[in-house]
Amino acid sequence: MRGWCWRIIAVGAIVGSLTLAGSSSALFLDEDKDFRFTATFYTQTRFRLQESEGPKGPQTQLGFYSGGTPLDTHVGNLVQWRNYAAPVFEGNMLRLFGVDRYLDDLSFRFAGRFSYDGIYDFGPDEFRQSLRRYKVSAATPANDGSIGLGGNQPAPIYQGTAKVEEEGDPSKAARRAARLRDQELYDPRNELAQQAEAWEIYLNVQKGPAFLRLGRQNLSWGETDGVRLLDVINPIDNFFGLTFDEDLDEKRIPLWMVRTNLQLIRNWGPLSSFGVETFGVPGIIDTTQSPTLFQGFLHPYAPPTGCDAQMIADNNIGALVTGDSSVPSGCRNAPDTPFRGLVKTSLYERLPRKTWKHSRFGARLVGVLFNGYTASLAAYRTWADAPAPRVHYLDRIALPQPVGLTIPLSPVIELTHGRETIVGGTLSFYQHGCCQGSYGWRRGTSSASRVRCSSPTRATARRASSTPSCRRPTSSAG
Repeated sequence: MRGWCWRIIAVGAIVGSLTLAGSSSALFLDEDKDFRFTATFYTQTRFRLQESEGPKGPQTQLGFYSGGTPLDTHVGNLVQWRNYAAPVFEGNMLRLFGVDRYLDDLSFRFAGRFSYDGIYDFGPDEFRQSLRRYKVSAATPANDGSIGLGGNQPAPIYQGTAKVEEEGDPSKAARRAARLRDQELYDPRNELAQQAEAWEIYLNVQKGPAFLRLGRQNLSWGETDGVRLLDVINPIDNFFGLTFDEDLDEKRIPLWMVRTNLQLIRNWGPLSSFGVETFGVPGIIDTTQSPTLFQGFLHPYAPPTGCDAQMIADNNIGALVTGDSSVPSGCRNAPDTPFRGLVKTSLYERLPRKTWKHSRFGARLVGVLFNGYTASLAAYRTWADAPAPRVHYLDRIALPQPVGLTIPLSPVIELTHGRETIVGGTLSFYQHGCCQGSYGWRRGTSSASRVRCSSPTRATARRASSTPSCRRPTSSAG
């Protein structure tokens, strides 16, 4: 029944995109044009133009995070059929509440998002079958009867907030039981291919130089053109499409935040305007992270992660027990591997708990110099887009001679998003084209800078008009 609902949404998005193609007018709901309805509809299809390259050479633990894509996809296969609908309801409430004498702005925005990708329903069989094997593997007990620690191919990906238990901890059993109760199976179909939610919900309030935006929203500081240098406030959905040819406004995931803007100077000396902006995302309310997928066979835009972790464990332990040092090349099981499933492997993404210490926050100074150069200096605290892996070797046992090795029976690959402190600045101007420069420094990593200038062609003129730093400088607080 649920699948049919998503198919109806897909058909509606296609009909809407064909019906409204080329139309950009809004539907006003009152005579004063204070309330309006707009929407974006499109359908997008992609096909493979190159054969996939699978992992080569022995698939050992050392090569797990490198190598090709284990899923065998061919030229001409469908890898995306996205149907997208984004209705937006906006309104100005100054006249409605009779506060136009006291406030300069009292408006709201409510934007929905409905997205459906048919890759798992009517795409190539390999994606549908891989997803089915993934779910069956997670639901099937391991050889010892346990569920939630792996043991079957492919290795499942779980999500939770509890810490992974440590070897040698007297309370390891209790901590493991608590983690298994807390964790949930990561389902790429529900997370990536079927989305239906209120995307942006916020209220704008402005009086003179003071501006406040409260609600679920996106905030971009810095210049972004494919590579995010300073624009790392909101998490990003890297599996919504390719990195360099998708609209970043669609890939950013909005957060519940408070945003303020206070204009301090207008037309004073070389400063056309100068103000301070701040934002805060309460960690007790919102700790959303960028979605992660470390199994390359589950999604067409997943990174090349090499072979399945459970297959690598089965091949390696089989080689150790039998004394055969040869491991098959590519994603293939060793023939007649004994004790398959003896080592249970799982991936666990540990998400931050909702507490105040996990909040995002920051401030920025921004001004316009000589009525043409926009400069800013920002510093903020956020989360890394990509998690860092750490392997926990749990439940170690010693194999008898002639093997004589100690092996972990329950290795857990923990994926954790780290905290980041980012400090940087930007400088941009528009003069017969757009020039943007930015510099960023992240605590614990090296700094980076980039400069980009574009000539005033029609394409870059359109992009410049949609980039805040490339517009003619204004002193608007919003």
